[in-house]
Amino acid sequence: MAPFLQKGIMLRTISILSIATLLSACGGGASTTPAIDTRTPARLTPSLGDFYSYKEIYTTTGASTPTSTPYWYTDVVTEVEANGAWSETDVEESPSAPHMLEHVLADGDGDSSAKSGCTRSYQSTYNTSQRELVAGASWTRTMVAAVAGNCTGSPLTSAISNTTVLAMESVTVAAGTFQTAKVSLSSSYKYANGATLVDESTSWLDTNSRRLIKTSNIRTSTSASGKVGSSSTVAELQGYAQAGSGRSLLNVQRFAGGWSGSYAGPYSGSCTGQISPDGVLDASCGGGQFTLHGLIDANGNVTFSLSAGGGSGPSFSGKFDSPLSIQGTWSMPGGGAGTWQLNHI
Repeated sequence: MAPFLQKGIMLRTISILSIATLLSACGGGASTTPAIDTRTPARLTPSLGDFYSYKEIYTTTGASTPTSTPYWYTDVVTEVEANGAWSETDVEESPSAPHMLEHVLADGDGDSSAKSGCTRSYQSTYNTSQRELVAGASWTRTMVAAVAGNCTGSPLTSAISNTTVLAMESVTVAAGTFQTAKVSLSSSYKYANGATLVDESTSWLDTNSRRLIKTSNIRTSTSASGKVGSSSTVAELQGYAQAGSGRSLLNVQRFAGGWSGSYAGPYSGSCTGQISPDGVLDASCGGGQFTLHGLIDANGNVTFSLSAGGGSGPSFSGKFDSPLSIQGTWSMPGGGAGTWQLNHI
């Protein structure tokens, strides 16, 4: 499985919290002690098309041959409901990693995820109603899980996590500078076959949106037979778009992964291919009769051409409106034109 096994559970726990954010301000007069402003600011709610793109370094520390691998994934908001809940799709660099669809309640609690025909549902309870991003705050989350559909492996049955807000800090990553809450999170997961996972992480959450800005995590796994393994991950936000705040920093890595689609007109066919993290598209079309090669920039502009046997064919151009799909037009110097479309798989 891709880095961050059970990523939907672990990252959801630390990146979207059902909490009110607090602002810090300095006291007046001769006092040198910071005063806490307990006014609750307006909550930044997701908007359709918002995305958050991450680079993750995954390292196996318990294997006989340790590995360290960079990996990219992007979360895209695909539905916003009238009651404030929303859904988002997680797309990964690996073309063999199916999308994961997560549903999040209006208070920020993820209550279900679906992937490859398997749906996992979560019910959460907390030991306190005060889960605010203010230094010194802490709370415990207890979660019960259930699965339905075409699921493989032993299902997660329960989890418990302890969260402590350590400090309020300004953090700079590739995507920019953010005001964050530094959070310590300790989580343990139990599976039906007796296997367990333990995560110990330090994360920085945007106080405006509660989104993950960066995280460092150590995971210890114990199999049903008692075999122990470990791994570590470091992830940072690389690019994002927030309609609610008007902030964004676009990155080409949000398109990394597998794509498939078709082109139509005087010439037609289907294509499947891969976009690399640096924006290079290589695809095969028409059952391998043709190849596509081209480049995508951080703004989503794309140009590429179809060729066969060393000869050039139609020229394609377009613009990505979303990390999930793209469409455009193609044309040939000697005449002929049509349309094309690709979807992130």
